[in-house]
Amino acid sequence: MKTSKSLPSQEVLKSLLTYNPLTGELFWKPRPREMFSRDQDWKMWNTQNAGEMALSTPIDAGYLVGTINGTRYRTHRIIWRLETGRIPDQIDHENGDRKDNRWANLKDVSGPLNQRNMKCSSRNSSGVVGVAWLANTKKWRALISGNHLGCFETFDEAVAARKAAELKHNFHPNHGRAA
Repeated sequence: MKTSKSLPSQEVLKSLLTYNPLTGELFWKPRPREMFSRDQDWKMWNTQNAGEMALSTPIDAGYLVGTINGTRYRTHRIIWRLETGRIPDQIDHENGDRKDNRWANLKDVSGPLNQRNMKCSSRNSSGVVGVAWLANTKKWRALISGNHLGCFETFDEAVAARKAAELKHNFHPNHGRAA
């Protein structure tokens, strides 16, 4: 099964799916007879799938996915195309929950903007993005986007410098939430 960054047309998606923007769920529409070569296949597909939730399989990365005509798609990208007609650059799940595909939670953003609403890495030892203990100087270092903000005597000073820089650079308030 192939995965694709390109998406079916909005017209095709509207013929196949309905979307509930309040719940973030997609449902299969009944398919017309002309989509099938045999009556038996048409009846079976509609009996088994029409009205059922669509593109709702969770994957390890935390997103929901599903297949359309043998190609696997991430659900949030299909929703964006279905609702706007546009192919998104990247979709930010504003609250950080990759399974929450409510319309109010989805935003089309560039890669760098999407990086401004990330959870804290599980490998982060300080618990705060961009703050690290430097054993050789016995100080806390604060960085943002690769830029050095300074070295500080206390953890709290380093965190304050980092948070101030996040505000200045328009990071999302959820940025750095617990992994």
